Amino acid sequence: MFCVKCGKQLADGEACTCQQQPQFNQPQYNNQPQFNAPPQFTQQPPKQNSGDSIFKFNKLTLVKIITLGIAGVTFLSHLFFNWYRYSAIIVSGGFGPYGGPSLYGVSAPLGEVSGMFSFARLLLILNVFVFLAYIAWELIDIKKFVPALGNLKFDLGKLLSLIFYGLMATALFFGLIGTFTAEEGYGVSVGIGFGWIFTFLNAGAGIVNFFMPDLLKKILKQQ
Repeated sequence: MFCVKCGKQLADGEACTCQQQPQFNQPQYNNQPQFNAPPQFTQQPPKQNSGDSIFKFNKLTLVKIITLGIAGVTFLSHLFFNWYRYSAIIVSGGFGPYGGPSLYGVSAPLGEVSGMFSFARLLLILNVFVFLAYIAWELIDIKKFVPALGNLKFDLGKLLSLIFYGLMATALFFGLIGTFTAEEGYGVSVGIGFGWIFTFLNAGAGIVNFFMPDLLKKILKQQ
């Protein structure tokens, strides 16, 4: 058998090599246009201005202002008003929780008038620091100075408020008991004064507001 094209002798059924076309791999092209994805920018959180005010005045609500006002009036009332009144044979007047009655130009020692008065005074002195800490916490962003306070799992402001009213109520109680146990050695009759009553009313309002915070909100909405 011979190839009809080139005349080469072939075996039966054998194909001639001249008839085998070389095959070339055709490069494949992707006709679909490709677009590069636009670059993605990660939005950075706004940087806090280091010059931000350390005060919380812009966060004060009307309820918070009234709450702090009640605490402030409660605190100031025991400083500027007489908690107790007294009357002697000739003189009469009043005195606060830090000093005794003035008899004939001589101030009587508070503890000698009643030991309860001395205990009430001690509680009030301690309460001065509690009040200042409470006001500072509510008006100043102390977390900027002490970051660890931001991890507290309780409201430090409410705790300080509770301690403040608790100490004030206890001091009022011992002051009241002191009027019944006052010594008569100086010829002095001691009773409750306007300052005690005024402080008692304000402290009562503060305690009600502490345990019933929604009451003040309801009152303001009705106005």
